[in-house]
Amino acid sequence: NYQITNPESLVGGGPKTKFKRNRLAIETYQTVLSENRQPTEAERDAIASYIGWGSFGQELFNGDWARKRPKEGWETEDKWLRDHLGQSEWESAQSSIINAHYTDPPTVTAMWDMVRKMGFKGGRVLEPAMGIGNFFGLMPTDLRVKSELTGIELDELTGGMAQMLYPRSNISVMGYEKSQTPDNFYDLVVGNWPFAAQAPSDRRYNKLNPTLHDYFFLKALDQVRAGGLVIGITSSGTMDKSGQASRLEMSKKADLVASFRLPTGAFGK
Repeated sequence: NYQITNPESLVGGGPKTKFKRNRLAIETYQTVLSENRQPTEAERDAIASYIGWGSFGQELFNGDWARKRPKEGWETEDKWLRDHLGQSEWESAQSSIINAHYTDPPTVTAMWDMVRKMGFKGGRVLEPAMGIGNFFGLMPTDLRVKSELTGIELDELTGGMAQMLYPRSNISVMGYEKSQTPDNFYDLVVGNWPFAAQAPSDRRYNKLNPTLHDYFFLKALDQVRAGGLVIGITSSGTMDKSGQASRLEMSKKADLVASFRLPTGAFGK
């Protein structure tokens, strides 16, 4: 599995710089796939620099596949993206842009520090919205070698890249609602949850009418074993909204160990 050794290489720069990193990542990934081989270390570095399209929504994903409406000055990038993704992956990327904001490496590192302080020494780990896999890539070595890693990612391209970077992990490309893992299975569920007002249809939780981010907490709490840990980044809506149904249900399933409100600009880079 890939290890991130230079986190700063994954962040920073303006939109065009970030697009170039994404472009190199896609080109590298597609080359390795077409040649049916394992990536080199340099190729894995290039693929790991992919950050998704959350910061490019207004530049590249206006309109739809049939009607091109890129922002002025982004026509070349729009054409390249369509030529190299094709309709299915382009539409998959467009549908994910509201949540394709990958987690800042210092925040991931801080979360692993918290997990360690709470007594986790290794075990079954799930990241149910893993993106490119920064939580796996930044996982401390002593914890990683004692763990079985499982990841889930909705976006086709991103999930494929994660599978290439973390071949010793069990990574599925699908929505979390389609995961059939039994209850009381994982020792740790960790990640940066996607945010949306509406959760996917899941008969087990529909009566609560949860937001998407609360749905991730509810399902994760069922899938983690007694004494296990769930640690996730969520929107302010989880704790701030007037509706209490999801919070009450969470309180029945687990004890709240701690919560931290991140400062404005925490993911500015």
